[in-house]
Amino acid sequence: GMLLSVPLVAYLKVALLRDTVPSCYRDPILITLEGDRLAPAKYARKRALILPGPGRGPEAEAEEAVAGGAPEATPGDVRLDSARGGAGLAL
Repeated sequence: GMLLSVPLVAYLKVALLRDTVPSCYRDPILITLEGDRLAPAKYARKRALILPGPGRGPEAEAEEAVAGGAPEATPGDVRLDSARGGAGLAL
């Protein structure tokens, strides 16, 4: 039973969390699958952290690098610091 049910529910959840599914359908099913009424809010918060905002994608950073300026560090960004030979965390 578990051999098939776990992958099927995982696939259902991945398919459900796509942008093509409206939230009026997604949220009740997500609450049922997760067993948590806050699941839609947690999903929205996680998605906001993963997806770049306007002007924060790789294209914007590449354009600034070409223009000669480095993109600004935002809290939580990890940047390589070649002068010190390590990575730094912007706070």
